[in-house]
Amino acid sequence: MQISALIIGETLLHLLVIPLNMANTSTAAGFNEVFKNSPFFTAGETTFGKQLKLTNKTPIVDVYSKLPWRAQNGPNPAELEIPYILMTEYEIKISGLLANINTMLDELKSKGADFYKDIYKKLYVADQTHFIYKIPWLIAQGTTLMSSNNKWSDENTSNPFSGLGAMISNLTGGNNKNGKSSKVQSAAAGLTSLGADLVKGSVGGINGLDSVSYYDSSTKRSVDISFPLYNTLDHKSAFENYNFVLLLTFQNTMTRTSLVTHIPPKIYEVRTGGIGGVFMTAAYISNLNITNIGTTRLLNATEFGHVSSPILIPEAYKISFTLTDLLPPSTQLLAEANGGSAANVSVIMPFSKTDIDPTSLINKAFAPQS
Repeated sequence: MQISALIIGETLLHLLVIPLNMANTSTAAGFNEVFKNSPFFTAGETTFGKQLKLTNKTPIVDVYSKLPWRAQNGPNPAELEIPYILMTEYEIKISGLLANINTMLDELKSKGADFYKDIYKKLYVADQTHFIYKIPWLIAQGTTLMSSNNKWSDENTSNPFSGLGAMISNLTGGNNKNGKSSKVQSAAAGLTSLGADLVKGSVGGINGLDSVSYYDSSTKRSVDISFPLYNTLDHKSAFENYNFVLLLTFQNTMTRTSLVTHIPPKIYEVRTGGIGGVFMTAAYISNLNITNIGTTRLLNATEFGHVSSPILIPEAYKISFTLTDLLPPSTQLLAEANGGSAANVSVIMPFSKTDIDPTSLINKAFAPQS
């Protein structure tokens, strides 16, 4: 039975490794034929499998300075002191559950010696895609620049004694062979109930105590981004705009790697140019919408390498999306956004710097602790 459990456990852990070599034939060749003159990307294949993957042609996808989101004859946006967002893109390499199991096992092995050295453990194992986006941040009037939305719960909803009796009951062995609860379990449940009553002030003689509340959580920050891209200047800029919206949409769409595994949409480290803006050590894009403004026509793009059919191009795109932090706010993250660094706040570890492997993880889990 124990050997069977280990085999099942190892199989499940293998399924948690995202880049399985169990994929269909890539369409990279056809994609490159269509977009061979793209200014931003070229098509290739994923390392583990034959899935379409985009690789960068330029260090920065510079929408802020290069694409027509403003009047072309106007001043440079930097001269107008318009703020911008820098998004460094990462691709998740293994399951977050597997990464967290590995972190916990390492913590147990070190007996907590490094617990306080890194307040943000490496929650995500991911590698840079080498796409960095520089996006105009057009801050509308009334936009919240700083906030702190906290939740405190009273003892009725966040009782520290809640569930303790059941936990002790389970730890003491559950029901005995005759199906009867042990006296130890009953005593544990009774003590827990008494402790809860003490907190609530319902035990005779101490009625009237004020209820005690406990810090529960803080709302994760989100930032709304919205800007236009004009397609009426010339065919070249319209083709570049289309390449950008395709790239952003592609990178934020899930890729299936087998019947049961997938590569999730990309995540981002987010910073703003200037103090007092935004810092997110790990964020994701939600609500990405590319909508048309004006009349949509067919653009014959054969001069740019598109050989199959014309491209649907509106007079302008409206790009809008929400960046949502994967971590709740903290003073460390706030310090990073304001020119300082109170601690190492990175939660992303490159895959090359890990020794995570399902088999070694199984061995690590069942290795005797000295």
